[in-house]
Amino acid sequence: YRSASGDHRASKALGPHCYRTMEEALARLRVVGHQSVVICGESGAGKTVTNRKMIEYICQVQSMNGTSTQGGVADVQQIAEANVLLESFGNAKTTRNDNSSRFGKYTKLDFDTNNSYGITGC
Repeated sequence: YRSASGDHRASKALGPHCYRTMEEALARLRVVGHQSVVICGESGAGKTVTNRKMIEYICQVQSMNGTSTQGGVADVQQIAEANVLLESFGNAKTTRNDNSSRFGKYTKLDFDTNNSYGITGC
């Protein structure tokens, strides 16, 4: 998905995926300076897992680009670990899902829009 970024035809051929969504959001972030992603679905559809995978992906991309170690940039490992910690509060077993979220979740990632678009906070 990373190599297809910016190539609409190649990206479309890969089909819908949370990594593709993150690549498109990052590309738009560089153009307009702000971006939102809404993850929705019914109970047990995988919204929490998708959110976690998207955060892990963006953190991995930041690490590969070397933007996670520049001055003033947040520790991407701490962001990924904080997400897991927050998930542990308010989850409960239901008939459809053993670890169902009992709350809505709002995750905000801050990026350095002046330089390399590294994550500066969460």
